Amino acid sequence: MTVNKYLMPFLVFLALFASVAMAKAAGAWSVSGKQLLDVQELSSGDDVRGWMTFQQLSDGYGIPKDTLYELLVIPPEIPVDTALKDMESILPDFEVSTVREMIDTYLEQAQPLEDKQDSGSSSITPAPAAIADQTGIVSEGEVNDIHPAQTASPPDGTGVGPTALPAGQVLPGSEIKGRHTLQDIVDQCNVPASDLMTALGLPVDIDLSTPVKDLASQGQVIDVQNVRDIVTGLQNR
Repeated sequence: MTVNKYLMPFLVFLALFASVAMAKAAGAWSVSGKQLLDVQELSSGDDVRGWMTFQQLSDGYGIPKDTLYELLVIPPEIPVDTALKDMESILPDFEVSTVREMIDTYLEQAQPLEDKQDSGSSSITPAPAAIADQTGIVSEGEVNDIHPAQTASPPDGTGVGPTALPAGQVLPGSEIKGRHTLQDIVDQCNVPASDLMTALGLPVDIDLSTPVKDLASQGQVIDVQNVRDIVTGLQNR
């Protein structure tokens, strides 16, 4: 059987033509980079292309037309449907690369403002009060160790100290904080003052209203954790 020498090339051409036609019909055919970018969702200066118009930039980045023209120093009489690549013949100093840089600068400056507005309009959940110890402000996780009957003093050290525990309740030594005074420890941890002073190596006539964090900063005790350990030992005797 003899095959016509023109038949095979014709069949190949027909198959190729049919593939292109089907791709176009399905919307999957592209001969440029235009379809690779969603001009309604531009995110950075890298997305700018020479074939884009000022209207597409305005819509894609959400920049008002007047603001965009002012940003790029474009005369107001230039139509919004003008492509960037055409501007190079209208304005001698116009460059697409400059547009990319200006867009990035605008987005960087606009983003913090948007974040601030969003945070200002959203409901704010108060964070747990931070409590100062001998090293400064404790972490949020440590705040959860505070006894419910205790209240935090203001950061400047003014105001009342921790409230008294309910009758019959004892504050565990492990929950002592830097703001607790020696008197607080005696009263709430249920340890005798004389035993506490002896265990901490403090003079018996020391001012019991002195907070633990102040004793630590003065070098009279090692640190708050050491006081916790000593008081816990006294409680477990």
